Amino acid sequence: MIGYLDGNVIDVSGESLTVLAGQVGYEVRVLPAVALESPNGCKCRFWIHSAIREQGWDLYGFRHREERDLFRIVQKVPKIGAKTAMAMLAVFEAAALIRIVSDSDVVALSSVPCIGKKTAERVIVELRDILGSMAGEPSTSSGGLVVNEAVQALVGLGYSAADARTKAASAIEAGVSANDIEAMIRHVLTTDS
Repeated sequence: MIGYLDGNVIDVSGESLTVLAGQVGYEVRVLPAVALESPNGCKCRFWIHSAIREQGWDLYGFRHREERDLFRIVQKVPKIGAKTAMAMLAVFEAAALIRIVSDSDVVALSSVPCIGKKTAERVIVELRDILGSMAGEPSTSSGGLVVNEAVQALVGLGYSAADARTKAASAIEAGVSANDIEAMIRHVLTTDS
């Protein structure tokens, strides 16, 4: 199984990229926003979900391992396949999707084009406990999606990855909710100024 690809985009076709890694070009299905941000020749790194079907392999690429893991979890719900899981992640960022399910927000989940009210209710019933525990993770070392997104945002603001993790952990220790990215970033910026 392929778990990770590091290479260059050599072709963009709809929501699929052909990634040249070594001497092999892999066709990788990605979220629409990723396809738009990935012109030919750009360097890319993807966490890969490999789906083996009768017709062949399908590779799904995600910028963050947590997105890939969430993609896999969502497909554990009966009658939810890769297409629906990708649609959910195209509409909602991983942290938002986790919050929606853990908060039992049927209306928000039903806003995904291929999900009706009954399907949204089924997804919530099947995944509320699993995703609810992920939403409540307070530790940066436990791999909480919200904390990781805050760390990535801080890296984007110029912090090193190590500093960003330390500062996110300090924000949580200071009483900032591990589920509030904006509050964590605000705390870090305020304490550093």
